[in-house]
Amino acid sequence: MMVTHEDVIKFADLAKIAIDEKQIDHYLKSLQSILDLAGQMEVVDTTSVQPVAHPFGITQRLRPDKITEIVHRGDFQKLTKHTEAGLYCVPLVLE
Repeated sequence: MMVTHEDVIKFADLAKIAIDEKQIDHYLKSLQSILDLAGQMEVVDTTSVQPVAHPFGITQRLRPDKITEIVHRGDFQKLTKHTEAGLYCVPLVLE
């Protein structure tokens, strides 16, 4: 896949970053080298390689899941006036 001048502009717009016209060629070369590397990795024969989630195959020792402290919601909610039905009321962030 070839990255075009327009692709770089579109990616920058999607990422909400401002880039100068002078920087477009730099980003174009960088993105193209990343895609070229991915293309090289696609041709590697991995049919005999087992998929793994972790290179060492070890499991984590987990501690028992038990309650160690009691949350006193009522005491915390007394500290604010902005609660309703046991929930905290906060300003609207997204419309």
